[in-house]
Amino acid sequence: LKQDKQITRTISIPGGTEWSWTTPANMYIQFVDVPGVTTSNTIIVSANPSGASGPSNHALYTSCGVFAAAQQDGKIVFLASQRPSSALSVNVVILGV
Repeated sequence: LKQDKQITRTISIPGGTEWSWTTPANMYIQFVDVPGVTTSNTIIVSANPSGASGPSNHALYTSCGVFAAAQQDGKIVFLASQRPSSALSVNVVILGV
């Protein structure tokens, strides 16, 4: 079996008023630049559990209902039921590079 390459990135999603309300989804939306992401590759996204703020980062990510909703060339579109009060650290694994 041929193994595809993968890229792992840790990104920061801004918090607070940098999230916009989107009426069609009735959620908050945020576009984040992620080099290497395309419309067709597979991505795995999770809150970054590492470092001193890992547990609180994960708790905020989860309590705000943040998730990756779509991907574009060079970007991931995140949605959330609540605006995170501070920036979130998120791990992204890009498969099939």
